[in-house]
Amino acid sequence: MKITFEIVETISEIREYCESNKYWDYEMAKSYDGVPYRNKAKLVDLEFTDSWTEMTWMVDRLIFNTAWSGFEYEIEERNGKTYCSYNGAVRGLLKQDLMPQLTPAVNIYDCKCYSSTHGSMFLGDYLLARRIELHI
Repeated sequence: MKITFEIVETISEIREYCESNKYWDYEMAKSYDGVPYRNKAKLVDLEFTDSWTEMTWMVDRLIFNTAWSGFEYEIEERNGKTYCSYNGAVRGLLKQDLMPQLTPAVNIYDCKCYSSTHGSMFLGDYLLARRIELHI
């Protein structure tokens, strides 16, 4: 499922939060030969070091990929607003521990989503049709 919604935080606020959070280690990601990437970091759980989220940054966007579930959050700024596009299971939306706080700026149930099964529709309608309760 892909869901796109506006968020309150800016890219610079999110990146700063990731670099200074006390709940995880922030470390530069490395290639297979041990050379650090210039634009990738890992947010590593302090207690379970095999749990992490990879953060990739570019000029105009941040991309987070979760290690276990493979969910993706792409954050970009357009026209003075910040948007998050989530690609993953609907029940996983905004539920990851190794992620920065993302606050929807709009009613998330009114956002458009795309499901391979149901096509394009509002998230609230999708949840109602599937009888899913999502507590965000």
